[in-house]
Amino acid sequence: MTTTTGIRYALGSAAALLLLAGCNGGSSAGPPATIVNSGKLAPPPGKKPADLAVAEYYGSSSYVQIYNKHDKKAGKVTAGISEPFALWYDDAKNLYSANYNNSSGDVTEYAGGTNKPSYTYSFGVGCPTGITTDKNLDVFISDRCVEGVTEFPQESYNQIGQCTGIAAPENVALDAAGDVFVTYYDDTTGHGAIYEFAGGLNNGCNATNIIPSGSQGSFNSTDGLLVDKNNNLIVVDNANATVDIVPPPYTTISKYITGFEKPFRIALNAKQSLLFVTDRGLVEVVVVSYPQGVVKGAVAKGVMSPGGIAAYPQ
Repeated sequence: MTTTTGIRYALGSAAALLLLAGCNGGSSAGPPATIVNSGKLAPPPGKKPADLAVAEYYGSSSYVQIYNKHDKKAGKVTAGISEPFALWYDDAKNLYSANYNNSSGDVTEYAGGTNKPSYTYSFGVGCPTGITTDKNLDVFISDRCVEGVTEFPQESYNQIGQCTGIAAPENVALDAAGDVFVTYYDDTTGHGAIYEFAGGLNNGCNATNIIPSGSQGSFNSTDGLLVDKNNNLIVVDNANATVDIVPPPYTTISKYITGFEKPFRIALNAKQSLLFVTDRGLVEVVVVSYPQGVVKGAVAKGVMSPGGIAAYPQ
């Protein structure tokens, strides 16, 4: 891994190469004139935006639908949304959307309860695929064009840290200690894996490659990623149609949750008793008890192509 912003490694699959071919983002361009670095946190949350945000992108249709506790539509976000690969709520109840936008994307932030962007992270961002925040509201973005993950301060384009050389990064998550985890495509094995950056992105970019095994084998194709309150990794394996739980020290998959067709992204409710899984095959969001892994039903039925998902932090 390296801290430079240039792309050092070619992706190991034809599909990944096609994804990178159209990239025009990255840190070589100057900051957009519309960006204003306020140096302040985002505005305090307004009206509560319900319980679940689900991204939809199908053809030319891209938006984020907000649902309440009764699985009823409670709002819609369209401004600044384009191919939303990932969604995230921070501790201040601000919503983020990682907009891939045909390899010329950005990340839009929405103050709690609003549907207009309060800030756009675009300088140094090209093909965002995942997003998360830490306790300081620093923003971490996994990006296929950068081939890595970048940390930004809240509402700023000034990078705090960056680690590159990750082939086809898909998603990013943090544990309570600030360790950074990134799902990616491992071109040496032809399978998905996870990089762990212990201590964050300013610790020399020294990564540990996580490829655990279990009763049903190792990862096939990793995508959605979360870390629960016990530091267990929750990993979507698209090709195997499972969601895998990997407890520390991350050498063994302890549970394979099934009941999906084409799982993509995941979210935990505030109590971490329910796991929400967007499924592009079933065309719905599957609800699973956590950590038991029992399918309890589905919500957000009727979406054409569910993408990113985020649960409101109660």
